[in-house]
Amino acid sequence: MNSRSRSQEVAETLEAIKASLLPIPTVFVDSLSLRNHMALEMMRIGFGSGFHLETLIKVVALCGFLADDGYGTVTHEEKIAAQEAVKAALGRGHGLGQWSLDEEAFGDIARIVALHDEQLRIAPFVAVFAANKRLDGFMPE
Repeated sequence: MNSRSRSQEVAETLEAIKASLLPIPTVFVDSLSLRNHMALEMMRIGFGSGFHLETLIKVVALCGFLADDGYGTVTHEEKIAAQEAVKAALGRGHGLGQWSLDEEAFGDIARIVALHDEQLRIAPFVAVFAANKRLDGFMPE
């Protein structure tokens, strides 16, 4: 490999490292946020689906992982309340075919979704990527 190719490779590697340490671009954060809020609203108004609930389950988990890594603060009680809310919605969805959230559950999850919005704005790409990889280990295929 000649020195020009090697120096170009090093420059590209450094650029990739730099990009991984920067926050996620706003256009991607806005897209993720919109998807999350739409899922939350569909569940609130009673027109949700398993897909919408899955989106919220992922947000609850990712928010917890990112908070554990120092990006935002979520109390143990808030985590438990959100987890119980999605568990109840999952039971209603599978048992009754009603994919929805009651008012209390909506509030519990809405706080987590709002915090996750902020996390996506401040956390570097590498932290969000690591949280997603961690989530992959928990989610069934």
